[in-house]
Amino acid sequence: MKDVTLVSVNWKQPEAIQLMLKSYLAEHYKGEKLNCIVFDNESTPESRDWFYANHIDLHCDEKNIGHENAINAIWELIDTKYALLADSDIRFTDSIEPYLELLKGNCIAVGEQVGELNAAWGTIKPRLGAWLILFDIEKCREAGINIFRDPTVTDQLHDRAT
Repeated sequence: MKDVTLVSVNWKQPEAIQLMLKSYLAEHYKGEKLNCIVFDNESTPESRDWFYANHIDLHCDEKNIGHENAINAIWELIDTKYALLADSDIRFTDSIEPYLELLKGNCIAVGEQVGELNAAWGTIKPRLGAWLILFDIEKCREAGINIFRDPTVTDQLHDRAT
């Protein structure tokens, strides 16, 4: 998975994102460097400790800047061909290789919304389920796309800055 950077946002759910990252490692770690960037909204020293202890590239803000602003802040930091944007409460139960195969055509992004049974914590947010989207960053940049999501569009309560 050296060509993939896992990207996620944490906001007051350190246990959930830790489970997500551990499940990703269980399915994808093959001894090479793990490319992972996490943005910690409303970060505190206590919430940062686990990420630092596990050598995870952490970017943070002491206030909640919102989900879209957080993931967009990470966009320029990605230096791999692909970026896997995943909700913090998703649990990986299989490899993302089938998604990578789909991207080898003309797709810029592929993804999936999973039901609550695959979410690390079950239902913890008022929505249908956790999601993941795999982007071909090179194709996105060639197409002039320079953010993950429009920050003016908020479709979930947890996407809004407080």
